[in-house]
Amino acid sequence: MVLSSTEKSAQWLASVCVFCSARDGTDPRFLELATATGEALARQNFRLVYGGSRDGMMGRVADGCLAQGGQVLGVLPGGLFRGEISHPGLQELRMVESMAVRKDVMFSESDSFLVLPGGMGTLDELFEAITWNALGLMQKPLFILDPFDFYSPLIAWLEKVHIHGFAAPPSALFQIVRSLEEWQRQILR
Repeated sequence: MVLSSTEKSAQWLASVCVFCSARDGTDPRFLELATATGEALARQNFRLVYGGSRDGMMGRVADGCLAQGGQVLGVLPGGLFRGEISHPGLQELRMVESMAVRKDVMFSESDSFLVLPGGMGTLDELFEAITWNALGLMQKPLFILDPFDFYSPLIAWLEKVHIHGFAAPPSALFQIVRSLEEWQRQILR
């Protein structure tokens, strides 16, 4: 759900699901981006919905949001991910039985999606969100925050998929934003 700045109020708290890695990665800019994303969500009075981990970029997004007084819902599969430790400071943590249920909860609890750099789990979440929107199972804005061209090869491949007639063009599947400020302009328009 995209809110106009006149519709958005402190009483109404929209939820933004952030997909990103539970690892730090090798580029410190990604961790800085994750922290700044969490801070921006709290400042705009969005509730963060994410994978529930205290580690890596996921932990940084939650830390940034919590440091600014934001609300956070974490969704973590129990049993499967003994290495992924739940974030201790969340207002709400839901332990679920599988990755599929994790995505179901994150999708149902969110009004829009924001994708940061990540690995296979992040790509899985991104493609499932694209598929759900394409099939009409939901109609929720999906943004890829890509200030460092991390997703450029993926977008080029998706262009090829479109050219060969297997999918809509990437611009119909999601929006690429190059900064948090650009994302805020788009989500609050």
